Amino acid sequence: MCGINIIVKKKNNLVDPQDLAAMSSAIEHRGPDEAGFSLLNDNSIGLAHVRLSILDIHSGQQPMFDNKSGELAIVFNGEIYDHEIWRKKLEAKGSSFATKSDTEVIIELYRHYGTDAFAKLNGEFAFMLWDGRKKNLYAVRDYAGVKPLFFYESDQEMIFSSEVKGIFALPRVPRKISKDYLCGPLFGAFSPAISAFEGIQSIKPGHFLCINAEGKKSEHRYWQQSYDVDQSMTFEDAKKLVREKLQKAVSRRLVADVKVNTYLSGGLDSSIVCALMSRERQDFNAYTIGFGDSVYDESHLARQMADHYGAKFNKLDCSMDTIADNLERTAYHTESAIANPGAVAKMQLSELVHQQGEKVCLTGEGADEVFAGYPYFKLEAIWRMLKQGGEERKQGLELWKKFQAKETRSEGIHWNRKVDWSRPNHIYGYAAFMPLRSEEYGNLIQKLFQTKKLGIMANDNPENCFKSQFDIEAMKALDPINASKEMTLNQLYCYMIPNLADRVEMANSIECRTPFLDRELLEAVGTIPPKYFMDLANLREKYVLFDSYKDELPQFHRKIHKHPFMSPDWLTLSKTHRGRELFGEYLSQSALQQSEIFKPKFVALLKFLWNTLPRTSGLRKKIDTLMGLTLSMQVIHKKLIENTVPHSRDFKMIHRKPKVIIEGEMANGR
Repeated sequence: MCGINIIVKKKNNLVDPQDLAAMSSAIEHRGPDEAGFSLLNDNSIGLAHVRLSILDIHSGQQPMFDNKSGELAIVFNGEIYDHEIWRKKLEAKGSSFATKSDTEVIIELYRHYGTDAFAKLNGEFAFMLWDGRKKNLYAVRDYAGVKPLFFYESDQEMIFSSEVKGIFALPRVPRKISKDYLCGPLFGAFSPAISAFEGIQSIKPGHFLCINAEGKKSEHRYWQQSYDVDQSMTFEDAKKLVREKLQKAVSRRLVADVKVNTYLSGGLDSSIVCALMSRERQDFNAYTIGFGDSVYDESHLARQMADHYGAKFNKLDCSMDTIADNLERTAYHTESAIANPGAVAKMQLSELVHQQGEKVCLTGEGADEVFAGYPYFKLEAIWRMLKQGGEERKQGLELWKKFQAKETRSEGIHWNRKVDWSRPNHIYGYAAFMPLRSEEYGNLIQKLFQTKKLGIMANDNPENCFKSQFDIEAMKALDPINASKEMTLNQLYCYMIPNLADRVEMANSIECRTPFLDRELLEAVGTIPPKYFMDLANLREKYVLFDSYKDELPQFHRKIHKHPFMSPDWLTLSKTHRGRELFGEYLSQSALQQSEIFKPKFVALLKFLWNTLPRTSGLRKKIDTLMGLTLSMQVIHKKLIENTVPHSRDFKMIHRKPKVIIEGEMANGR
């Protein structure tokens, strides 16, 4: 996978190639193998690309043009997993190919199907495609939001990049923290269009922008997660469907011209991926994170699974000292607030993979969202039982006791003990954890933020953010499990992928592939009756996924309860030498006054409670999350707002031109 940068000038202005160089140098980590640029439409459009070579290593350079007229051009980040199938279909339609890359397949697919081509792609991608015939430029992002694409617009230009750093490499772009981000996504009311920075937007997953010859943009949705539930589907049919689609998803992601490895936590999701990989590959590495003698260390499970399937086991021993040492670098790359230090550990794991000379790993990301794996899915079901009264309420009370004991480690992030779930008038017609959590944190807005300096108004709150994200009546019409999955997908796009996937992986030039976010699998899972996603009586999450593979996984694995990936908390980090320095530096009164985001007195109060409340206190766990969010936002402000993004306007790039132009220049002796 790679990095892309694009500048679209308005009012007859011209693109400066050195601007493209500066932007590309800022995200060189995404593509250290080579870099290229092209100028289009009388130099009013500039495309730039930094490449991490995975497929068709010796050709496939970008920007890439169609090999006929040269009127179609593309810069592409990602992988298309069914490109060989489409290549054969397109050849039957008369297309010819100069490379073996998936990038060229996109060009030819667009030539035949226009923008309808985008919905036919199965993979993880973000790309910009120029149609010189129509004078249209398309900015396209994959259906699951795995690959990022940001943009900034002024009266003079539009600027696109795989990371905000690419845009901020141009000093003329204003840099400021977004109040919309602080009042929404920071508190769990996720919006796929909002970045942490004012004026910087994200292309939404499953959408594309069209910029026409006049420089006007329009947004279009080409894919949407559907919930066309087949109520006649049996549990056995559902398991068969999952096994069929997931095996194909894994097989697709094993295609590469380099070795493909896997991340392995020892939990259900990554263990299934490892098991399915072992059917087709014998020589691959399994990478995991260890947290010493902490209760969060589950590396022994990963080692057992790796041994069982014949993978070479690689463990990163991750101490809180090393996490503290790497926090600033991680926040710089995620470009969004960090709720748990585990994101830093994932950054370190990707670095280990890079140091061993590897480039590609499969991961289990997306399984908790697609198969309802987070603790709050069970919690919401218990709430619904408690609301019924009678025998069902009695059973619900028993489950509530068991749930609290079983899910202690994830309290404060994935569920809260004291939430006002029983009140009437919930946004989507049922008690949903994510809006309730956001409302609870939203009550802190006036206390926590310097509202006047940030321009925060009374209606800037998580509740309104939730209301703007979804069609309320459509959400009410869904089964509560599917409605909560829809909200959780937004969390995936806006938090999980930046903090635990793409950004921390590509910071180390590592491409990670996500079988659980395969388009065909997502569409298939949308037809499964929601009741199959959990065995509530036994507090078993992702039930249909678990039962689909329980006979293929080793016996020891069937009895474990794997928690969502987390590390020891921020308070533990603050007790290390570097951790004390970080909290002391970034949360000092002078630093807080400098950033003009958080109120120093309230942060001081939170810090006092954080250090004095019992570790088992639910309030202390919530404060721990707040302290991490506050610290990481302060780091982001310093690294990306106060300071200039490191870049070079002399970054070396190859000027690429269409074949027809090159041949014409050669014929004219140029």
